[in-house]
Amino acid sequence: MLETMIALAIGAVMTGVVLTTVSGSGLSGRRLDAQSALNETGQVAVNLLVNPLRMAGYWQPDSEVAALDSPADGEPMLYGCANGFVDAAVAWDALACAASGSGGNAVAIRYLAGEAGTPMAMDCAGNDVRASGLELIEDRYYVLATGTESGNPALYCQPTAGNAPVMLADNIESMTLRYGISPVAAAPLVNRAFDTGAIEGRTVRYLPAESLVADCTPGAMPDNSWCAVTAVNVCLLVRSPDDTAAEPATPYVDCDNAVSATADRRLRRALSTSVSLRNRTATPLQTPPTSS
Repeated sequence: MLETMIALAIGAVMTGVVLTTVSGSGLSGRRLDAQSALNETGQVAVNLLVNPLRMAGYWQPDSEVAALDSPADGEPMLYGCANGFVDAAVAWDALACAASGSGGNAVAIRYLAGEAGTPMAMDCAGNDVRASGLELIEDRYYVLATGTESGNPALYCQPTAGNAPVMLADNIESMTLRYGISPVAAAPLVNRAFDTGAIEGRTVRYLPAESLVADCTPGAMPDNSWCAVTAVNVCLLVRSPDDTAAEPATPYVDCDNAVSATADRRLRRALSTSVSLRNRTATPLQTPPTSS
């Protein structure tokens, strides 16, 4: 009888060890899957923002060589808000910034559309803007915290011409954008191989949207104008689709490089990158060879 009880006790201990090991392996596997999903979702969402940002301000110049000015002087081709737009579906000139919001920054991008039927003519929802009789693609990107298709916070885009907004990436909690600013050209430049631009085309500092102004007056542009933006730093805060952290309030580093924590058991990660606006960055001149 004693031997039987000892055997049962040893068997119970072994069973407990096996169950604990299996359970721990399962939790570790779920966390690894969640980490992979965070990276994949974040990379996809960042790329969906970076590609159109590069195009902001693209246009066909009036002369044989490109200038760094907008196609219409006094009109920025990029506009952002710290707390999102009041209404992202209104016309470009009617865009206004909301006083508060939970999804972080928002940005509106516009550039000249390509020929009808080509990818360059498609807005963020895949609509051919040329087929609608328009010349400019005007897309607005923002994070919607509530009322989304999935019930989770998500990255959205309001496409050109008042079409319905589209969800680009799920489980995106917030977006933080900082804008690289070029010095304003002090005086007309001479002996240059391209048109004289209103800005020098080199990024010297980054500012948040609330520090920029819409004044793009030719010849009197302030040094914090939206027309002087040459680059954008993008940061997205991504969360796991369910509770996979070992304990509540797992710390993470947010888009402001601060250690934060949220009460639930979701994993979070901030992914960031910087992108230059192709049509706003100056091309260095090549020094001609000299003969001795």
